[in-house]
Amino acid sequence: MFRNVRLSLSISALCLLAPLTSGAGAEIKVLDANALTIAMKELAADFTKETGNQVTFVGVSPGQVEQRVMAGEVYDLVITATESSEAFERDGRWIAGTRHPLARVGIGVAVRDGGKLDLSTVESTRRALLDAKSITYSDLGGGD
Repeated sequence: MFRNVRLSLSISALCLLAPLTSGAGAEIKVLDANALTIAMKELAADFTKETGNQVTFVGVSPGQVEQRVMAGEVYDLVITATESSEAFERDGRWIAGTRHPLARVGIGVAVRDGGKLDLSTVESTRRALLDAKSITYSDLGGGD
């Protein structure tokens, strides 16, 4: 499944970056959430070989993506949550109609090495969350 998502993400990103390839040796600045940076860097390396254009990434937490755009920082490509991108269009920070879906992100759960987690039912998932010593998550509004 990850392979299919990665392939779709790669194809979508190439399509989005293609219009930016005019002129030799341009630098394309990308702002994205940390979770995407590794896969995007692999794609960008191939893109750079083919076009000569260098792609640089600023990978931050999801909330910081929104904060940086709101602060007026300028990037050639911003990869962020749909809710944020819609707000940027409404507020006039982005040109209406230039936003394109790129990927869909699901929820991930991780446990320490050797830990066991039963998510097979609603009740077992509820119990796992209630019994957890700690839970972390990204807060889009908080910058974390």
